[in-house]
Amino acid sequence: MSDGDKYYNERKLFHTGDLQGFLSEVADSSPDNDGLKAMVARAEAATGVSSSGGKDDLSAAKAALATLTSAAKGKKAKAATEAARKVLDNTSDPAARLVAATAVLAGALASGDGEAIDGVAGALEEISEAQDLGAGSLEALALQVQAAVCRGEGVGDDAVEEAHGAVENAKAWSHDAPALQLCAGWVDVVRGGSDAYRAAYYTFQEYADTADASGAGAARMAVAQAVTELLMGNLDEAAATLDRALENTTHKNADALANKAVLEALKPAAQPSFRTHLDNLAQVDPSHPLLAKLKTKEDEFDRLAKGYLDGVTAA
Repeated sequence: MSDGDKYYNERKLFHTGDLQGFLSEVADSSPDNDGLKAMVARAEAATGVSSSGGKDDLSAAKAALATLTSAAKGKKAKAATEAARKVLDNTSDPAARLVAATAVLAGALASGDGEAIDGVAGALEEISEAQDLGAGSLEALALQVQAAVCRGEGVGDDAVEEAHGAVENAKAWSHDAPALQLCAGWVDVVRGGSDAYRAAYYTFQEYADTADASGAGAARMAVAQAVTELLMGNLDEAAATLDRALENTTHKNADALANKAVLEALKPAAQPSFRTHLDNLAQVDPSHPLLAKLKTKEDEFDRLAKGYLDGVTAA
């Protein structure tokens, strides 16, 4: 356990993606700080745990996040995002504010609203710097980094460099928390370069090797490790790592299937398994970003092909 955080192990489960394991660990205890209360609400929203029906700000924020988890786009998602934004702008409850910011960020990322992403990133920076959530301030920093990673382009990008600076500054008070180490890893991935990729690889490898093999965290960290292996050009190692992630049939990881499909596409000859992985991905997560991008490309190709054929026919 890290000094200064009695919930270190629980936070590790949360940030490596083993939300069920996290909820099991905290089930017999009453969270005694706002940061942990926010994490419980976020985990319950993500895993479909029904709300208690409370009328407080934290319950409202959790309900909005649960809606966005199940439907990232559409009228319901838009209404949920607005409800979360209302909580974020008006509540004085630190836990509710963090959960509301999570929901607003989820809605903004799903809709591709860059202005909204920048706005919630600013709110998260305020929450993190205030440190009124104690160790939970790192959760705000993690979300701030997520916004920067999704918006940024690499070294020199203002959002990414600001996230990099925030991560470096947090090292003075984080006690080597898992959230900070993983944030540093993802910032390294986006900033790019052989040294950065290697540093991220070792971070993700450590968490993949130490995670419960039967939990969702092991598969998620293996995918992160495989991403760095792909970036370093180690395709065979990446394939083996993704195969290890896919061995966990209890927690089917959509990103493992997506990256496996990409890896097959990178091979010199077309691989029949490429389509198999895409079909499996469609079953696990029909709305996965890779499938959405491929559908857009296919529609564009069909449009261009039709235009060409119409032109040939007219001639």
